[in-house]
Amino acid sequence: MTLPEVVLPLRLTNPRHDLQGMLMEWMSLDARYDPRDCLPDLQLLSKLRFEMATCINEKNGHEQAWAAKPVLHQYYHGLLQCEKYKIGGLLDLAEKRSLTLEWESAIMVERQVGHSLEFEKVNLIWNLASMEAYQALGQPRDLNGYKAAARHFEVAASWLHQMNSSSSSSSSFSPNKPFPFLDFYPSLIRLWKGLLLAEAQHCAFQSHRCSFQPDHETLAEMAVAAVSMYSSLKALLQQKEDSSRTPILSQPLIQEWGRLIQGMLLYMKFMVTYHHAVDCRQKSLYSREALLLKVAGKEAKEFLQVYEKGDLSSSFGDLEATMRNSILEIEERIQQTSLQIEPEEAPPTSNASASAATITSVPVTTITNTDAAAKATGEEELEQALPKLTGSSQTYILPLERILQSYPKEPLFSSFANLQQSVARKQSAVGNNNKSKSDMNMSKQAMAFRSNMDSMLLELSMEVEEKRTETRQLLAQVKLPYSLTAYQQESQGGGIPPDLWHRVEAIQKDRLVELLKQGLWNLQDASESALRIHKQAKSQLDLDLENDRAFRMENPSFHGRNTKQLQLLYREQLSNYHRLLSAAREGDAVLIQRAELLDTNPKFKLLHFKKSQLNKLLPARKTCEAINVTQLSALILRLNRMFGEQDTMLHTLREDLHSFDIGIQLRKKTSVNHKRDCVYTSSYFEGPFRERMKGIRKHLDSEKPLLEEILEANKQFVQARHEQTSGKCSSADDCIAVLEEAIEELDQISNHLEEGKNFYSNITLKLETLRGQVDELSTKLTVERLEYDDREGRDRQEEADAIMAKRLSQDTPAAAAAAAAGVARGQLGWVDDEKVATLVAMDFDPANVVEALKNKNNDVDAALNELLSAG
Repeated sequence: MTLPEVVLPLRLTNPRHDLQGMLMEWMSLDARYDPRDCLPDLQLLSKLRFEMATCINEKNGHEQAWAAKPVLHQYYHGLLQCEKYKIGGLLDLAEKRSLTLEWESAIMVERQVGHSLEFEKVNLIWNLASMEAYQALGQPRDLNGYKAAARHFEVAASWLHQMNSSSSSSSSFSPNKPFPFLDFYPSLIRLWKGLLLAEAQHCAFQSHRCSFQPDHETLAEMAVAAVSMYSSLKALLQQKEDSSRTPILSQPLIQEWGRLIQGMLLYMKFMVTYHHAVDCRQKSLYSREALLLKVAGKEAKEFLQVYEKGDLSSSFGDLEATMRNSILEIEERIQQTSLQIEPEEAPPTSNASASAATITSVPVTTITNTDAAAKATGEEELEQALPKLTGSSQTYILPLERILQSYPKEPLFSSFANLQQSVARKQSAVGNNNKSKSDMNMSKQAMAFRSNMDSMLLELSMEVEEKRTETRQLLAQVKLPYSLTAYQQESQGGGIPPDLWHRVEAIQKDRLVELLKQGLWNLQDASESALRIHKQAKSQLDLDLENDRAFRMENPSFHGRNTKQLQLLYREQLSNYHRLLSAAREGDAVLIQRAELLDTNPKFKLLHFKKSQLNKLLPARKTCEAINVTQLSALILRLNRMFGEQDTMLHTLREDLHSFDIGIQLRKKTSVNHKRDCVYTSSYFEGPFRERMKGIRKHLDSEKPLLEEILEANKQFVQARHEQTSGKCSSADDCIAVLEEAIEELDQISNHLEEGKNFYSNITLKLETLRGQVDELSTKLTVERLEYDDREGRDRQEEADAIMAKRLSQDTPAAAAAAAAGVARGQLGWVDDEKVATLVAMDFDPANVVEALKNKNNDVDAALNELLSAG
């Protein structure tokens, strides 16, 4: 068997996207490239994309895409060449974008937009992996068919591995979350890749089973490897559910995969034990065969029990009859084996497997039949009799050169040397144009764009929240979905529903209430820190402005830069941040008031009860006839899915808007000094986001008819239930309602707390950056004033030196003559003016003083002795 659920739909795109035009525009914004140097390559790349997009958009997308497989591989080669030469990526570290590529989600009804060829590449990888998995699904169930299926699954998993390698090696995106869409969440890709590899191992196992004389020991080894793979996937799902709440876990696809993993794990465990039992039979180790057959029968029954409960996928329907036949076969074989067991069996030879050696500890001499064996050894010894095999994996992640077809022509952009030669031409043309006025207009318009979009997104989020609250209040008035849950639980024997208890138990284990209280204290600290940084930046601006005023009053001739004008942009940003912080503090106050109820409201005390206590609050009730609640359950499930889709659309819109950089679009579309162009371009790029917001509002409107259906179906349910209970209300309804309300309240507080943490983390980082910019501006203004002081001081000193020189020249004509003669300082014949002045002050003749100092090399004492001896 193969799993059709691992074949995900193809991601579709618009064939009419002008990739050539977008890349030419992208190159025009980068000084390193000139699109004229590679125009044929751009044309070919755009043609390949058109053919690829056209073939996957056909009615039978997988079949059409497989027929055009060479085109997809050639397009992938082209994207690799673009990646090699850094074409079509993000222009700089600020994530400036110029490409707009739309793809339809494969798991949601949503259009997703990317802004680089990296986004194009991961979409192509998704389709290549899905194509390979689809081909594996269509293979016949025989020896060659299973081999081919294993190969296709292996290649599909290898393609997904390339997606992980691509996103982790790209400097443009975070390795943990390369794109803000659920389709590319690392957890989803990891699970899909693991399922494909596990299914490849399963197909390799089935292929070996179809051989003429299969080796059952090898089959057991292969089955062990498959069990290990499915166990790892199950652990990954459990780990994700316990450690964090991610949007992808709420998707029906992941829940379906969980059921697939559970079923395959039980099936392959049975195969491990069964084939090892057959291996023991071939080696005439009948007592061990009996023990292993006993365990295999128990595992087959466990599979059937889980299947009958509905916890497995419908894909395992074909296995139900197989398992039942296997149980009959095992029971017959156990009866035969009990007659074949000898009083003593020789231990296995040294060449036997490690698993067989492990079973030698079982006291086979006391085993006469399977019932006696079970009593003598017990369940623990039966489990010990299971093989301890290391597993033999037949599947591997293949390198790119083994899954990608070779390119039949000369690689694209082979004439890249011309592109490199164009760098000098472009850089010289970019030059020294003064764009300060344009940059200021763009910065202001970018801030206005961000402010408008943030306010519209906040308004939309509030609409969604209000609409959802209104819907839940209407349902709560008719006690939905609590009455439905209570009825189903009463019919099954009463007690708290398992899924509700798991949520309560998780709150108790994680100490969620205490963590929320601690988180509120941390939120207050983050708020105070952000306000402190804001106050420091504003105080620095005020201090710089006051220092500038005082300095100009003391130095009227100072004509430095206008400090007030330079601070204008920073003050506007601080004003916006102050408005956001004020609104956030109001929300924090409301959140703290809600959290104070955690210690006083009785409904939160129920979350600390034990399971036995809660079971007493939900007694069982016998009904005369079961009420059909299938339609009502399906409608409520559909409503919950709509809620999930709305949350996902809001999440992706918020992430995409946050990462969108309007600055690059303004630079592309506007001239240097035209403010009108900035305004027009900003409004133009608001359009797609407004359309997505309209789509979310349209999705909200679709709730009304569904809600009417739910209320109508509930009337019939309530009427039937009242007839059975003689109009008496069930206390279980209220108990479940109180527990659900308490859990929902905690979830809301937790979500708001997480949003607050993200808000303060983001705004604190921006405020610290702004404070650094303010400090840098303050330093520049201070240096400007110091340079003015230094320049003025030098001018005053030069004037004083000129006056002193003039006086000395009048008092010491010889020194002045020596200076006029051009004798440089330190050269032969140079006389120090200060020393001349010192000796002249002693009433010596200036000419004699100069001569004496010249003879004695400016030694004052020697010159003085000479003057005294001469006098």
